[in-house]
Amino acid sequence: MRSSVGGPLSRGTMPSRQLRQTHPHARLFKNDLLERLTHTRLTITIGFWFPVSCGEIALGLSQAQLTSASTIGALAAGLAAWVPVEYLLHRFVFHLDRWIPAAARFCFVMHGCHHADPSDASRDMMPLVGSTPIMCVVLACSILSFGPALGFVFVGAFGLAYLAYDVMHHGCHQWSLPGRIGTYLQRHHLLHHFRDDARHFGVTSPLCDWLFGTLRMGRPDE
Repeated sequence: MRSSVGGPLSRGTMPSRQLRQTHPHARLFKNDLLERLTHTRLTITIGFWFPVSCGEIALGLSQAQLTSASTIGALAAGLAAWVPVEYLLHRFVFHLDRWIPAAARFCFVMHGCHHADPSDASRDMMPLVGSTPIMCVVLACSILSFGPALGFVFVGAFGLAYLAYDVMHHGCHQWSLPGRIGTYLQRHHLLHHFRDDARHFGVTSPLCDWLFGTLRMGRPDE
């Protein structure tokens, strides 16, 4: 079910705040081509990152005779690594202008445009022009650290975790997520947008918010 800027919090707790903070279709570049590159669609995100990530895992497995233990370990490590990376990127890179005002333009292009219009479905996922270079850096670091075989398996799992994040983040703003866990995670993220953008930087998990003291305490609608 579609939800205008996201489900649980929008029912009776934040519409007026939503209207104050939303500025539809913020334009980032005068050049039409550059502007188009800042938008994406869910089908593009899934259609690109799912086969690429699965292909990286398959390529890694074809590079060497990996043991079951090392393969499972690399897959688990890649999935788990996304959680702190997601948190650190969101808190310290995408909100860098909190400490360095000169970074305001960079932060607005990378993330602030999403805060300006959280309901814009074309900007609640990072477009390929932004995510692909980041993943290339992760791939290079993984191969240097673990070797080609484990490096590809690791980054493939990391890519699947990133894809899960993108789909969940899209869902937080465009759908009403099902179940208790879905409802909790959606509310957790929307509090970042509509209550306190200095807290709740995790999207797929509140773990890092709890560990680093950025989890809001008390009633979720306060």
